Amino acid sequence: MKVKFRLFAELREIAGEKERILEFNKSLTVFEALNILSDFYGERFKERIFKEENPVENFIILVNGVNIKNLNDMKTQLKDGDEVSIFPPVGGG
Repeated sequence: MKVKFRLFAELREIAGEKERILEFNKSLTVFEALNILSDFYGERFKERIFKEENPVENFIILVNGVNIKNLNDMKTQLKDGDEVSIFPPVGGG
């Protein structure tokens, strides 16, 4: 199963790339995928994505353009060919 991950803003800078296609042997949830991405991209990425072992809630995560909050949130099952976009919170004023 192949899933494309698209990273935005500071996540793109931390990862050093804007997207990556990863291949998995089994179906997995968005939460499981975030853990794998954290292992792949390292401690700085993990610190930004997770707070006390839980994903940071104010990230916007889309699966095929649909916010996971409108699906099954972190338990959303990924399928072959899915595209996951991860947007960190943006500050400003």
